[in-house]
Amino acid sequence: MDSELKNLYARAFDTPAGKCFSIIVLGPDGDRNGFDVTVFHARSMRTYIGKGLRAPTRWIKPELWMPLALRALASELQPEGVNFNFDPDTGALSWTWPAREVGMSAGAQQAVMLQRLKDGDAGPLEDMLSTVWESCYRLLVSCRQLDVQLQRQTDSLSRTQRELQDCTDKHKSLVQELHIK
Repeated sequence: MDSELKNLYARAFDTPAGKCFSIIVLGPDGDRNGFDVTVFHARSMRTYIGKGLRAPTRWIKPELWMPLALRALASELQPEGVNFNFDPDTGALSWTWPAREVGMSAGAQQAVMLQRLKDGDAGPLEDMLSTVWESCYRLLVSCRQLDVQLQRQTDSLSRTQRELQDCTDKHKSLVQELHIK
């Protein structure tokens, strides 16, 4: 994995306000005490950012806030039972964990406030997205190369199968001739 991508996570999630696409960047050297988030809200076509997000001081179980936040936002698949909400007017992103996941009698809600990206603020975002798109392009090229290799192998196996079938047919024919004589 590219060192630039080691602490970078991308995912989509549905909210009542529409689909959101997020990019999460962990702090320096994978620091799990803070993260940056970029959210693109598809319906409004707006981008929101949050820098250096950390656990709020008054959360129910402060030691669980960061691991849960990263699990909700930076895992490949959306955790089961976690519901996301996003308000494009305020930039409030929240998600609610079911009680069984947080070991409490009631579910727990986590939230972060994001700022709408304004003109001229796109420098860091462009750098981050260029890394993502370059990696996606490399993955696409690799997949196409793999597809070509698999097609060659499929063609080769098909030829071998036909040759084996021809040999089998000839062998059966010879066995029948010998059996008749």
